[in-house]
Amino acid sequence: MFKLKKNLFLIFFVLCTIQLFSLEKLAIQRADQSLIDAYLTIPQDVEQFPLILLVQGSDAETVINNHKALADRFNPYGIAILSAEKRGINADGKDTPQFIEFDFFEYRLQDFSTILQALDHGLIKKWNGALIILGGSEGGKIAPKLALQFPSHVVGVILIGSGGGLSFGEELKFQIETSLNNMNLVYKFCFKIRDILIPRKIDAKYLKILEQPDSLEMWYEKTFRWWASYLKYDPLPEMLQINIPIYMIHGALDPKIPVESADAVKAAFDEASKHNITYVCYSDLEHSLKGRDDVYHSMIEWIKKIFQN
Repeated sequence: MFKLKKNLFLIFFVLCTIQLFSLEKLAIQRADQSLIDAYLTIPQDVEQFPLILLVQGSDAETVINNHKALADRFNPYGIAILSAEKRGINADGKDTPQFIEFDFFEYRLQDFSTILQALDHGLIKKWNGALIILGGSEGGKIAPKLALQFPSHVVGVILIGSGGGLSFGEELKFQIETSLNNMNLVYKFCFKIRDILIPRKIDAKYLKILEQPDSLEMWYEKTFRWWASYLKYDPLPEMLQINIPIYMIHGALDPKIPVESADAVKAAFDEASKHNITYVCYSDLEHSLKGRDDVYHSMIEWIKKIFQN
């Protein structure tokens, strides 16, 4: 398994300015000399600005569309947006073998840690030093650990549809069950024959994955390495170590991560007498925020308050 080393990151970075739509493209060098493709959109006519770092979910596609959607929402309020591609993906397409090899928790964490170290060494000249990390779905598993690694700059964390109160394995079982419930009877019957509906079969699969944590064998469109990296990681203890404000959004109709997982996060904070989390559960929200102006409006109000403090 890939090991994360604190001293591994190169502080050297390469900055190039290529206009791609409204984006500024940044190339940040990894320790192995490869480049992280990152994107920045800054507000106009301001001397300094705070920054939101987007950590996207598990989609095997470019981050540009999500980046542009957030930039359109946040730039008018004087807030810059920074995002990064997963290795093997860029605006022109996907190098599938490379993406498969490097798509797992520890590697994504290292890439974002490298980006934050580059920020700390002057990557963005007009940045005022205030940073909110926004993690969506899988990205919400990474965001808490990043926040703890860089406490000098991170002033808030936003978690969207990421759960964290239940184990990743339990969240996956929910997702499989939801998918099966949405199938027609013929497909359900076929899946029953294959024993996928039997929980102990899924548990057996987890054990097999954890016995081969570096394997690139595929299961549900992800490698064993990807599954193992998240099955071994429990974000809740690290979330409870965070003392800065957290804004957690979840939809009661989310078909991917059960709302009970987010409920359990809030319950854990209450039990620990920690009051730095704002939990907003929308009864009519699924996994995506697309078209939900009301959700964005409330989130922006929270962001403005955090950056003004």
